[in-house]
Amino acid sequence: MTNKQIYLQDKYASRAQREGFKARSAYKLLELQEKFNLILPGQTVVDLGCAPGSWLQVSLQLVGSEGKVIGIDKTKINLTANNLVFYQLDLIKDSDKIISTLPPAHIILSDLAPSTSGIAVVDNAKSLKLAQTAWNIARKLLLPQGNFVCKVFSSKESDDFFKLLKPYFASLSKFKPKASRKSSKEYYIVGQNLKQRQKTTS
Repeated sequence: MTNKQIYLQDKYASRAQREGFKARSAYKLLELQEKFNLILPGQTVVDLGCAPGSWLQVSLQLVGSEGKVIGIDKTKINLTANNLVFYQLDLIKDSDKIISTLPPAHIILSDLAPSTSGIAVVDNAKSLKLAQTAWNIARKLLLPQGNFVCKVFSSKESDDFFKLLKPYFASLSKFKPKASRKSSKEYYIVGQNLKQRQKTTS
């Protein structure tokens, strides 16, 4: 079976093609939105690791013309909108620059996943590093009562990371969308209503 045949058999991928989304992952964010009501009209959204842009597309729909969406990725994207700003930066290498460049945000999203090796311990460690970096950025940029969403792979280490985040939010949840492949160990940590923003140092 070719990659194209596999792709077409995936109902979410086929639906994304029909509905104009750049990837099937759009439906993961739509499920998160339906479950948690994370993004409101007029808000500022930051999407860390945004390529190819499906979460940006969903975010643009949700914030409307009065909102602002900011995408960060080391890979260029093919998406434009009046209220979309894209920075070609590496999340890990350029995290300090991201913090100093971006404005405060109502919600920070991270659907980042590492290039997988098939070795669970290695892949989990890479995934967790991305999530931790996303959180380090979020704790500097999130406005009070802001929301944070990041993808992790299920492991003891991700459970520990979940516990670490718990004091920072009024509500913290784990959620695996139906659009995630059943075989995947991914799930999303959803932090709602940040209790206190960490101020940046000059």
